[in-house]
Amino acid sequence: MRSIFLLGVFSIFLFYGFVAPFAAGLGYLWIDMVTPQRLAYSIINGQPISQIMAVTTISLYLLLDRKHPPKMTFLHVLLIVWALWVTLTTTWAEVPENAWIKWNWAFKSITFAAFMPFLFRTRIQIEAFFLIVVFSTSSFFLTAGAKTALGGGGYQSLGGLIQGNMGLAESSTLALVSVMLIPVMLHFRKHSLIFKPGRATDVLFAGLSVMVIFAVVGTSARTGIIALAALGLVTLVFLKHRVRYFLGITVASLMLLNLAPQQWKDRMLTTVDYEGDSSAVGRLAAWGWTYNYAKENPLGGGFEVYRINNITIETQQSGADNRPSRGKVRIREQSGKAFHSIYFEVLGEHGFVGLFIYLTILGLTLLRLMSMRAGDRQQPWQKSLATAMLMAVCVFATGGAFIGIAFQPFLYYFVAMTIALQQYILRTRSE
Repeated sequence: MRSIFLLGVFSIFLFYGFVAPFAAGLGYLWIDMVTPQRLAYSIINGQPISQIMAVTTISLYLLLDRKHPPKMTFLHVLLIVWALWVTLTTTWAEVPENAWIKWNWAFKSITFAAFMPFLFRTRIQIEAFFLIVVFSTSSFFLTAGAKTALGGGGYQSLGGLIQGNMGLAESSTLALVSVMLIPVMLHFRKHSLIFKPGRATDVLFAGLSVMVIFAVVGTSARTGIIALAALGLVTLVFLKHRVRYFLGITVASLMLLNLAPQQWKDRMLTTVDYEGDSSAVGRLAAWGWTYNYAKENPLGGGFEVYRINNITIETQQSGADNRPSRGKVRIREQSGKAFHSIYFEVLGEHGFVGLFIYLTILGLTLLRLMSMRAGDRQQPWQKSLATAMLMAVCVFATGGAFIGIAFQPFLYYFVAMTIALQQYILRTRSE
């Protein structure tokens, strides 16, 4: 039944794509996030449905839907330059076999983001884009949140729709992306054309936001609590009624601490007292190795270069109270320690040039969103969406410092919609 249902959803997106090509783009987005070819037991299991939908989307756009194409912007150019640079660095990769495998999906994430503003040009299309992102992600965090609410969960033991270490199946990625979407969901409580504002819409999106909190606790991923802290900070900075939100965040934090299991609290404490945690110390050692490698190889070592590292991890042994004991040090060697940071991931793989391009894309996206948020001629929904996207990108920039997802598509979704929203505002203003 699962396979038939997933095939049905895929077929619906494909069918409506021939009516409105942006619907095929929504289908590609759904496939990219949910990966139904991995969820299904048969029929579409293992089939290249992502490639089929991508080719169909581009073909239908070229044949049927080239009205009001967006103007090329500097962000567009940067995305193209970024795609070319990561391709160039892959030609001298230290581990070419693994590098070309990662390039295959990383290149798609970047180039399809550059294409998305051509597909999603109106308010309803931009809203549909974000709703697909929200509901695709919710199929993962609802499962995690429900299990946590029923007493399950735990680091690397939460389970979910898909087992693996990629995309939303990975607990830290799920925690970060889910928190990123809270401002977007709260935006749609008041500014949705598809879900009319009202009590039912309030319950839907507020309820999804609450389930994100449960999912973050259930994953026991420290990236999740960092993302929540970042969200609290940007909420105070960018939203009105700061006192009300501050009190709400304080109450929610106290409830979270009271309801969370002791295992979660112990793991969160290692965020501060990291010397006894081999994972945290290992990350610092990997970051040090990456920086030294980049100094010797300023153009980077290509995708997956971390596989050649060899680091020494020194942690303080725990005493009777499970706290690190001063003077007692445990030393071990580890090879192939992952970057666990978008910034060191880009630096090690694509050098200082790549880091400059990546940070420019990130910074310019933030500046564009701040400009749209502050504009005097924007409509309320446009300011609200720009603010929600700005908060989401800030959360990503903060939480991403502790997780290596620089080439997964989540940031590029927001870059693409920043271009789309800006182009929509300019076009409707001129009209």
